[in-house]
Amino acid sequence: MSSTNFHLVTEWTINAPLQDVWRELATPERWPEWWPSVKQVTLLQEGDDRGVGAVRRMRWSTALPYELVFDMETVKVEPPLLIEGRAVGELDGIGRWTLQGNGASCHVRYDWIVEVTKPWMVRLSFILRPIFRWNHGVVMERGRRGLLERLSLTPARPGGPSAAPGNASIREKSAPREGGASAHPQLQGCEGTL
Repeated sequence: MSSTNFHLVTEWTINAPLQDVWRELATPERWPEWWPSVKQVTLLQEGDDRGVGAVRRMRWSTALPYELVFDMETVKVEPPLLIEGRAVGELDGIGRWTLQGNGASCHVRYDWIVEVTKPWMVRLSFILRPIFRWNHGVVMERGRRGLLERLSLTPARPGGPSAAPGNASIREKSAPREGGASAHPQLQGCEGTL
């Protein structure tokens, strides 16, 4: 795999019904309300009744001192189990949410199969790859915690969403963890980033 290509896999177990989790993930325009790393989502083109064909410009902040902007076109929707989009911009590739209900909980998987296109990221990716993976892990953990708070599964604490029921894992094959073990006991094998 080229140093500019990533296949990052994030898995969450959310102690909430599938439909509740689907409702939040299927409405990206509302993500900035609960996902601290999502700064803006602008609908550029409407999709069909399922959302296929919708194009959104997404602006993300990261744990590092840079932002990413890309357009995401929804290419596949299978309610309430799958949303897939194609990113074009400072990242190019595919993002895929896959949900599976398990009684009162929901297993969420996000596959982020992308290539970095920002010139500085391309030039330095062979050195910064582990840092990009770590950064992705931070962004996704912010999303998990925000979603848990949004679903009222935990009270907010000063400074941001708190740890909550469920668990998460973010990985790329053979990806190292920052400082060895995860700083969050809810994270199991936190490896990943962009």
